[in-house]
Amino acid sequence: METLLAFPRIFVAVLLLSGTCTVMVPHANAQKRCQELLDPNGCSLYNCQQACYQKHTAQQPRGECLANSSFEYRCACFFDC
Repeated sequence: METLLAFPRIFVAVLLLSGTCTVMVPHANAQKRCQELLDPNGCSLYNCQQACYQKHTAQQPRGECLANSSFEYRCACFFDC
């Protein structure tokens, strides 16, 4: 008889814990990122970041030097669309 009464208590406890865990997991609200090539012929990281920030200030910009080949780089700007 005691076993029959324990099952509903365990079931309720599991339900409450699973509901709590679901509430605690943050939902990702991913923003799509866009890319713009600022200088295909060369890249200075400081200048690339500065140009990217000036062009896309409100869109969380990030300027990066990406490799064209083994010794050449280009300036690319990544920002929220």
